Amino acid sequence: QAEDGIRDCDVCLVGSEMCIRDSLRIWDNRFVNVLVGISLAPVYRGPVYALRNLIHYTGAGYSEAGYTGTCFKFNSGYGQSGMIYIFHTTCVAARPGNDALAIKSPGSWDGIVARNNIWYGTQYAIDNANPGQPVDLDWDNLWNSIEGELVRWDGLGDTHLNDLAELQSATGQELNGYQLLPEFDDPLLGDFDLVRSSPLIDAGLAIPGINDGFLGSAPDLGAFESDPSLFSDGFETGSTSRWSATVGGST
Repeated sequence: QAEDGIRDCDVCLVGSEMCIRDSLRIWDNRFVNVLVGISLAPVYRGPVYALRNLIHYTGAGYSEAGYTGTCFKFNSGYGQSGMIYIFHTTCVAARPGNDALAIKSPGSWDGIVARNNIWYGTQYAIDNANPGQPVDLDWDNLWNSIEGELVRWDGLGDTHLNDLAELQSATGQELNGYQLLPEFDDPLLGDFDLVRSSPLIDAGLAIPGINDGFLGSAPDLGAFESDPSLFSDGFETGSTSRWSATVGGST
């Protein structure tokens, strides 16, 4: 049977059959080869913050309910969840037939706010089957390996949104979003830093208390902040005359 990276009661207090989460932070994790990266189903009270998590190779195992993989799970048959904030996720589904961000039904919540994430699906970047619930999605990068099938959004005349412009027009979401192929340094070896030429570098939104101290003109999208000064002193050329530090009298 499939397992989630973090499930409902892994990180909360349990009383009777109810999970209670109060101002929980989930940050700086790597979830690889799981059905779902982080399950927030449900979040009682809240808020919950998921920050700078890498979720890769979802859809492992099988679901008794027939669900495919996704980076986050929100749906449940329990009471209404509190606020959920998702910032700086790098989500790469990798396995065929998996959404990056799947918003399923049933389930209710006070709100889901997402900023500065990379949603890279193999079925849809976003699949919203619960459009009656409040979501606020912006400054994210959406990509899907199937051309012309970027997002699926229930409740519309045409639920299949082919590109970012259609999503923006139909839903008002991701008005500052991107639709760009995310290129990583070496994903096969687990290196999901953005390549230095990536347009997703310095493309994010500054969020006080969340991504303070970013490098460059703005935060990068995804879980990892690139350092534009790395090797800028000529270290990689092999010329010690441009090395910038000495230790114990040796360069």
